[in-house]
Amino acid sequence: MKHGVVLGIGVGCFVVGVLVGWQAIPRSAVSLGDFAENTPGIAPTTPTQASGFSGSSDGSPNPGGNDSGTSAAEERGSSRPPSVDDLLNLTVTNSHTKTYQNLSARLDRLDAPQFESLIEDLRHLRKDPRAQQVLAVVFEKFGEIAPREALALMQLPGNQGLPFWNAIAPAATALVNEAPDEALELFLGFKGHMRNSGFSSLFNAAATAKPELISTWMEHPEMKKAMRSQHNSWVVRNAVQNWAKSDPAAAAAFALSTPNGSIKQNIVGGVVYSWAQQDSVAAIAWAAVLEPASLRRSARASIAGALALDDPRAAIALIDDATSNSERQQLLSSIGSSWAQRDPDGMREWLTELEDPKDLWSAMNGCTHQIAQNPEPFLELLERVPRDKKEHLISNFIGQWGQYDPDAATEWARSLEGKDRKSAMQSLISNLSYHDAPAAAKLLSELGEMDSGYDHYVTNIGSYWAQQDPDAARTWAESLEDEKLRKRAIQGVISNWVNYEPDRATAYILENTEGKDRKNLISTTVNQWIHQDEDAAAQFVRSLPDEDRLGAADAYVQALVYKSAIETAIEEFGFFVEEFPNALAEGKLDNATRTLVSKIAGDDPAQAVGIFDQLPDGKVRENAAGAIARAWMNTDSIAASEWVSGLPEGSVRDAGAVNVIQKILKDDGEGAFIWATSLSGKHPQRNYYLSRAVTSVSDDDPGAARTMVANSGLSEEEQTKLLRNIK
Repeated sequence: MKHGVVLGIGVGCFVVGVLVGWQAIPRSAVSLGDFAENTPGIAPTTPTQASGFSGSSDGSPNPGGNDSGTSAAEERGSSRPPSVDDLLNLTVTNSHTKTYQNLSARLDRLDAPQFESLIEDLRHLRKDPRAQQVLAVVFEKFGEIAPREALALMQLPGNQGLPFWNAIAPAATALVNEAPDEALELFLGFKGHMRNSGFSSLFNAAATAKPELISTWMEHPEMKKAMRSQHNSWVVRNAVQNWAKSDPAAAAAFALSTPNGSIKQNIVGGVVYSWAQQDSVAAIAWAAVLEPASLRRSARASIAGALALDDPRAAIALIDDATSNSERQQLLSSIGSSWAQRDPDGMREWLTELEDPKDLWSAMNGCTHQIAQNPEPFLELLERVPRDKKEHLISNFIGQWGQYDPDAATEWARSLEGKDRKSAMQSLISNLSYHDAPAAAKLLSELGEMDSGYDHYVTNIGSYWAQQDPDAARTWAESLEDEKLRKRAIQGVISNWVNYEPDRATAYILENTEGKDRKNLISTTVNQWIHQDEDAAAQFVRSLPDEDRLGAADAYVQALVYKSAIETAIEEFGFFVEEFPNALAEGKLDNATRTLVSKIAGDDPAQAVGIFDQLPDGKVRENAAGAIARAWMNTDSIAASEWVSGLPEGSVRDAGAVNVIQKILKDDGEGAFIWATSLSGKHPQRNYYLSRAVTSVSDDDPGAARTMVANSGLSEEEQTKLLRNIK
């Protein structure tokens, strides 16, 4: 058992018990079977399940199986797996498709243990580009043949940096067909990028095979939370767009059932985009009666984009019906984007016909991806774009141009002058960082003197360069003359170096850094390391010298919360509170405290309040009050408001009250005004929120706003200032 502290926390209860005998569990001690058996939602896979086929209940082979009567699952693992060298020799440079074709037959008969063994052999060859290609195909086949094992392997410590995402789509397809409810639960349990990729694959698989699952899944409580993410709302939009190809009426009915706001706007847009390609008259008629107006405008823009694929002149006709300039710009952008996909020459001819420079900018801005594939014919049109829009447009398309032809894009960028040149070079550097970090570093040096605005670029270059050659990346970072940029570049190097060589990366930090830089790098290391090996990260934190350990502990507990390892976070928080008794009063565990209580408050407010009640006075208590109020207002605004109202007057109550005001301001201006008047007179945002609340009420009823101010009990001077906000 890990050495830590169990906090039994309820309202008014703060129990700390020390558990001894903690030690890190080496990665090699954790088998895949144990992991799958003990990970919620990942069931151990039987041979039949591993095949991706259903099989019959008595174990007989599926109809249509091979002539020998042996099932595909039984044949897997019966033949000798190909050698790594054989597979490496079958790769085709820069072609995943051809490499897949070459390797597929060699991998079809492997079983899960053979896939795991092959991945383990290949992981040590990460600097060989061929090994990365082979791994991508191996994971793809692994996900297809044994989806549960593949998904379990992806979550094991130490696998960060492998192309495991190639397993997600085939695993999702197999599970949607075999066990859709299990599939959703599995992907809901993922975190970060893995979860985003999982949702995309899962919903696309459902839209193709079983579209009715989409509406069922959307009723899942965790999916409703997940839909707060803009990424996930676009995932559902794309899936429903595919659904509408086969059944637009059912897809449209589902779209209208979704919550109002950006989610509905996205999903409705996907429906009409597909619908208009089949029956534009019906799609236009359906969109014409949508409410509110913003939903209607968005739907019309999607229809215009769909029409522009095959009948761009019909799409252009919709512009005449635009009711506002913003709708006109939306339509132009959507038409340009779609038209350029099918007929870039025709689209360019249309651009030359646009007389208004703003119209030209909107249309070109919608198709920067297509322009980037063959930019030469469009470059002269840039001179007609408004000056204040030109720099933005150049930045948008040249970064994408750099993906197709980096040499030509770089040469053109160098030919520009002034702000245009700087903007183009920066966009190219940003793009090259992901694909060719050394080239990005070279281009960055051409810009001459650099300022703090280049922080992002040097961090990215250091990070992505470290994936291939951490020593070269570190040497480059250390060579930067600007101290601030040098520190940011080293931080970027460390953020990826720790994924591959954590011992060397941490040794470098401890031997070569000091002060705030050392603290930041240690925090970066902990944040990265914890996602691939939680126990090793914990061991690293505890092994640090006293002067480093507390800062690392703050980052460590915070990272555990972000990873949703809440029980472990509570244990570790209690451990460090006991080890450093004055840490909370001195604000040394502030980030960990705020993040922890915020997360707990969303699920169990009473437990969060129990922690809050034990915190010492000061900034840590203020921040915790704000964090609890913010999270609790999202789940039970009445209970949260009552809790804040019961806090003693002062800075702690103010911290909670501000979060109440922010939540209710849009829909309850009068309530927000009352809360704003309760803020301490010296609170820096008191006047701001009073003014915002008055404006909110006066937008609907100026008379009610005047009466509210007159009856507020505020001073005559305050009332006079507030009345100026009423139109």
